Amino acid sequence: MKFKQKAGYMLFGCLFTIAGYILASLGSFTTNAQQNEQIIDKIVCRELEVVNKQGNRVITLDDYEDSGAISVYNNAGKTMVGIGTTENGDGGILVILNETEGIVAGIGTTENGDGILVVHNKEGKVVARIAADKDDTTENGDNGTIVVYNNADKEVVRITTDKDGNGVIQSYYKSGWRTH
Repeated sequence: MKFKQKAGYMLFGCLFTIAGYILASLGSFTTNAQQNEQIIDKIVCRELEVVNKQGNRVITLDDYEDSGAISVYNNAGKTMVGIGTTENGDGGILVILNETEGIVAGIGTTENGDGILVVHNKEGKVVARIAADKDDTTENGDNGTIVVYNNADKEVVRITTDKDGNGVIQSYYKSGWRTH
């Protein structure tokens, strides 16, 4: 074959390829599927998992002990946040975990239906608690209470109200005896 004949066939092939590409892009919307938003009224499933670009799980929504749960994971696949319901299903809970998946903070409801915030150190010991306790040692009803614990799990500070609604700050020695 002569050079001019080869060049003609190559040019014809290129034009044919370009024409096919143009026709395919005009007649097909599958190449733009990720760009078009769709609103779906309802999705029914037992578990929904979101992955990052590397294919690692970063969020799950699932059925945990017959209640709903949301978990958020770090790049290493470890749980960092958990949202769900209490064991008896009468309240919600939010748990924050550290890199070793130890609980460092939790917000939720108590058995009485009151709110509570608990802070743990990295070893998992409770170091502080904020709650509305009905059965507080000061018999204060539905008033708020802040409690701080030492590393021996002993209460060392309590901020609350007395039964008349007055503010009370109590401090304790590490042995548990009151300081005043």
